[in-house]
Amino acid sequence: MKVVIKKRADKEYMLKKERELKEKYGSIDSLGQKASIEKCSFPALIDDYELWKAIEKGCEIEEEIIFQDSSIFRTLSPSRIEMLDFMSKNSVASIKELAHAVKRDYKNVYFDITALKKQELVELIKKGRENIPVSRIEKIAILFD
Repeated sequence: MKVVIKKRADKEYMLKKERELKEKYGSIDSLGQKASIEKCSFPALIDDYELWKAIEKGCEIEEEIIFQDSSIFRTLSPSRIEMLDFMSKNSVASIKELAHAVKRDYKNVYFDITALKKQELVELIKKGRENIPVSRIEKIAILFD
């Protein structure tokens, strides 16, 4: 069995990724040099370089994460999947609004959002005093080989 999760990236997410890459590597040219020198030792450098080039071109990015075992189900409980489904179809202004919409306790929803955020399945966007939860999931598929 394998679980395939497709994540989408909006403009805000792409800008955040670009800032992270700048902070980590300095410039795209510097990263390009490191990637060409270390391509056999550190393939993650090449991934970061290709991502940065795509961001600069204005391309939309779709990321696919593959889990070869059922470990993801420790994070994807039925109630969390319900929240992800709701957030993919509706926008919410806060975690409190999400908790009310899915008829669950705020504390439990906050805990679930935090767990999903650790797996980068949800992002919290700070607007004023509110943290707005946004689903990054486009599709989840369970495949039996």
